[in-house]
Amino acid sequence: MRIGNSLTNYSYSVPGGGSSSSIAIVEWPLVYLGNLIYGQEICQQGIVCCHVVNVHSLKLQWVCSLCSCIFKQGRCTRSSEPCPSAVGVFHANTKIIVEDGTAEAWVRCKDEQVADLLQLSSAEWEGLQQHVVQQGSVYFQYQGRSGHELHEENTGDLLMQYLGTVCASPIVCRSIQLAFKVDSRNKRMLGQTETFQMRMLKCGDHQYSTKMAPTLSLTCLDIKEVDYRMLCHLGNDRLIQ
Repeated sequence: MRIGNSLTNYSYSVPGGGSSSSIAIVEWPLVYLGNLIYGQEICQQGIVCCHVVNVHSLKLQWVCSLCSCIFKQGRCTRSSEPCPSAVGVFHANTKIIVEDGTAEAWVRCKDEQVADLLQLSSAEWEGLQQHVVQQGSVYFQYQGRSGHELHEENTGDLLMQYLGTVCASPIVCRSIQLAFKVDSRNKRMLGQTETFQMRMLKCGDHQYSTKMAPTLSLTCLDIKEVDYRMLCHLGNDRLIQ
């Protein structure tokens, strides 16, 4: 099955490796997720126009700059022996599911990429970090299709309620332009149809047997809002087929 033609490379601006203000211009191919799974696109990095289906999990935490223990309310919480550090470092990690009409993929995002995903301004992102430092670490996990279900112990936590509402909102579950790299554990499975597994699906009173492709796992390199010129290019590519 061929989903579409190989698409042309696309110039992409990403943060450079030097100062925070440096910008690097790279050339990455514009691809379909389905072509990656079936081995019809051979690339380790690329760009896909996709829709965020849901935020599966979100972890926000402050850690000690010296020992990496949880940093809470201005101090390290290491219990084995006192830690002299008075500096904490904030980390954000999330795992999302995206689809582009040809396949789904799990995508891992971290730090500033999470702020871009949640569409938080610099002030909002800093404000969220200050709320997290009071607890040291918070963890949100998607509990259902509505996205509003929280574990019982978190229903009275205003921060968790806020995260649940934001993660399920159309502001987050939207179309994005995702720059990615393929996770190393996926590389040997891509294009290998023998790794596909038979699954039984039930719809009403009927059961269907189908082959399911291995889960595509990607690491986010950058998130941008959709460039609609790129969508026009994708639309033209599909019409040609």
